[in-house]
Formats: sequence, structure tokens, C-alpha cells
Amino acid sequence: MKTQKDLHAALDEVIDPELGIGIYSLGLIYDSVIEYDDTGVPLRTDIVMTFTSPFCPYADAILEQVESTITLYGFGAPHVQVTFDPVWQPSETLRARLGL
Repeated sequence: MKTQKDLHAALDEVIDPELGIGIYSLGLIYDSVIEYDDTGVPLRTDIVMTFTSPFCPYADAILEQVESTITLYGFGAPHVQVTFDPVWQPSETLRARLGL
């Protein structure tokens, strides 16, 4: 059975083009839920995510990659909701990694 850990690893393969870091590691994924059928096969995956900025020039491309990744790795039908509440803030670890 596919797990949240598997999903997060797959989503981290989607790289933010400006920062060169996976979107899960960046903290852009706020929530994720995998719905399964009675046999444990994923039917649908709901994602709540954000971008580093509401004006992200790569938003459409990143969304497309998220949906493609969910489908490619067999997590069921992707349903992605974008929110800017709360506004994304890099973690202290990430700030140090980016030299901020």
C-alpha cells in the first residue's frame, strides 16, 4: 500500500525551478490525504499547497508536475488546492541552507 511517506518522497521530486529544491522539502505542501478503496488501492489524492510567492512565475508548471507525479506514481486522481493562508515562510533550517 502506498503511504504518506511515499507520496511526500514523490512530491519532493518536483523541483522548484528558482530554488532547485523539492517542493516537499521547501514546505510548500501543507496537507495531503490519500483515499483508498477497500483493497488499499489509492483512488484519489488531495493536496493543499502553496508557492513561495503568490506571483510565482512557475506556478502553472509546478501544478502540472504535481498532478503528473501523483498520477505517475499511482496515487489515484490528483486534486490540488492552492492556498496562500498561511503565507509560506522558509523554516530556519531552509533559511540557513539558502544562506538567508
